[in-house]
Amino acid sequence: MYGFTGGVQGAPPFSSFNIELYTGDTFDYTISFAPGQQLTINNLSFIWAFSYANVSSDVNGTGSLALLDSAGAALYTSNLKTDTEGAIHFGQNFSSSDFNSLPTSVTFSGLRYVGTVNYYADANVTTRTYDSPAFYFSADDYSTTTSVPEPTTMLLLGLGLVGLAGVRRKLS
Repeated sequence: MYGFTGGVQGAPPFSSFNIELYTGDTFDYTISFAPGQQLTINNLSFIWAFSYANVSSDVNGTGSLALLDSAGAALYTSNLKTDTEGAIHFGQNFSSSDFNSLPTSVTFSGLRYVGTVNYYADANVTTRTYDSPAFYFSADDYSTTTSVPEPTTMLLLGLGLVGLAGVRRKLS
């Protein structure tokens, strides 16, 4: 369906985590690049920050994705959207049209996806464990900038998972 221009998953470069998400829970997932590191993407087609799950079931969610500066502040935030994602992950993918006024060339130092699990398509699934982070994008081209020289053989070697939280909605 999509061709990936770049991306990374697993450890390294990500820190490990283990979180259960029930229907109604919010997945707050932040990826911060190593200090001094930035990614510039030209003509973004799509961008996707997600985590793989331990149980297969399509999942319907509502969320948004923010591209962050080096201090963790949002540079560009997508519109909120609701859709059904594939059977083995959670974290919606976004295209350039999902952002208002996204420039043709965008430089950022991290991402933050915040999405709520509306429901799992399989009625027998009420929760899943997420423990394998990933980040992918597709674009015409990209470049990385870092203040510390690194081999160019791996994209975003210093990419790290800084914050992750599952927030259970309180029942009335």
